Amino acid sequence: MTKERQIKRAFFKAHRDYNISLRELEQPKVTWKGDDPRTAVPVFDFTAFDADMELADEFDFRLIPLTVTGFGNGLNSSVRTDLGKNVEEFAINGVPDTDPAYDRLMKLYYGELEKHLREKGWDLSRFWCDAFDEPNKDDYPMVCKIYRAIHKYAPWLTRVLTEQPEPEFLDCVDVLNPILDQFESPHMDAAKKAGIRFKWYICNVPRTPYITDCL
Repeated sequence: MTKERQIKRAFFKAHRDYNISLRELEQPKVTWKGDDPRTAVPVFDFTAFDADMELADEFDFRLIPLTVTGFGNGLNSSVRTDLGKNVEEFAINGVPDTDPAYDRLMKLYYGELEKHLREKGWDLSRFWCDAFDEPNKDDYPMVCKIYRAIHKYAPWLTRVLTEQPEPEFLDCVDVLNPILDQFESPHMDAAKKAGIRFKWYICNVPRTPYITDCL
């Protein structure tokens, strides 16, 4: 076993020992074959991803993060302002969603990805994505557009959102991931009735009496 592999294995083991969900995992690498971006085909290299998945299986991780492509940058309005960025258009291999070829490329991309996961025998319900981080209220329409598009092209992929329950998300999110004091949301019952599941994460807010980064 190489030194790098030993370190990676220790990383996975530490997460398992302390009951921490995986957030870092080698992702499938893709290149596009063809001179015309509109007619190109995706060629995947799963070598590093499969190696990490072997460790995920060894340490019994049941939730595996996948990075999605084709749906913009997923940055909330505050972060976009700080970085001087606008909302990125939906595009894959440089082809925007206003081009009819976008639909073909997205189906090819996510079809090949799903095919590989199935061939490896992995339960597709293990794989999740959080395509937008901590949206502001004015981001909600974009969030819903992104999460509905994910379901269109990768219906097997669990959609996680770091936000409290809101009426806008009842039909487009699978798992909500609010900070601890947001579990008292008035929309919690409606979200549960809609079949939304919940996880939680530790942040630097809220303060006492909640568990946070600020010990």
